[in-house]
Amino acid sequence: MLASWYGAKFHGRRMANGHRFNMYDLTVAHRTLPLGTELLLTNPRNGRQVEVRVTDRGPHVRGRQLDVSYEVARRLYFVSRGVTRLKMQILG
Repeated sequence: MLASWYGAKFHGRRMANGHRFNMYDLTVAHRTLPLGTELLLTNPRNGRQVEVRVTDRGPHVRGRQLDVSYEVARRLYFVSRGVTRLKMQILG
């Protein structure tokens, strides 16, 4: 799935779950998965993985299926790329 990241511009704004967005938390935005869903994301380019939680709705850019926090993008090593393909596995 095609993923992008969001950070400072949205830091502190309310998310769909009612909490404030923290760009350093392991959170993602997805259009349809229930809020609170836990996911395992894998970057197939480098094999890096991170567990995250759906806390927001989005992305609002056509063709993208997932928006991840800055921290998730940093841990998966795609901050400089901005957009990348990730594998997503629903946990639990």
